[in-house]
Amino acid sequence: MADMEARGGTLVLGGGFAGSYVARYLGKRGATIISPENYMLFTPMFPEAASGTLEPRHVVVPLRMMCPHAELLLGEARAHDVAGQRIQVEVGGRVFWMRYSNLVVAIGAVVRTLPIPGLANIMGIHFKGFLGWWITRTYHLYQLPLFSRKLRVVTDWTVALFFRRDIAQLGTLGHPDRLDG
Repeated sequence: MADMEARGGTLVLGGGFAGSYVARYLGKRGATIISPENYMLFTPMFPEAASGTLEPRHVVVPLRMMCPHAELLLGEARAHDVAGQRIQVEVGGRVFWMRYSNLVVAIGAVVRTLPIPGLANIMGIHFKGFLGWWITRTYHLYQLPLFSRKLRVVTDWTVALFFRRDIAQLGTLGHPDRLDG
């Protein structure tokens, strides 16, 4: 089977908050999003949903609605051919290669089996491994507002180095009772 081309040359791994905003920002230039889910969770609104002041369905945004010019493939990345600028993708049991010019691995994206521990491209210089991971995280930290939030994130990342990933499933929340009685 021939390789497929990412729409607009940009391949986004992860349709979460960061990945979906990159695809949305590209607009009509287009992008291809690889994500196991067809929605994005609007995480800044989680406290309101948890307290019952906002319905949980309001923090779920369909990717096709948020990124109308992006191609959405519901699947997972399986392998990465750096030299060939392509990602092996599995969508509905079908496995194929997707070529790209620009690759976006969204921070926080769950890229389960793709062996990319860290990637960074600064002025044409490629960094990978621990250094790429560190550069990517440092840039992400730099973009956060408020020193208190930066301190919380650094503390969380440091603690996470010593423990396995903590996984929570939001589908079990149901509909909480409202606090106003």
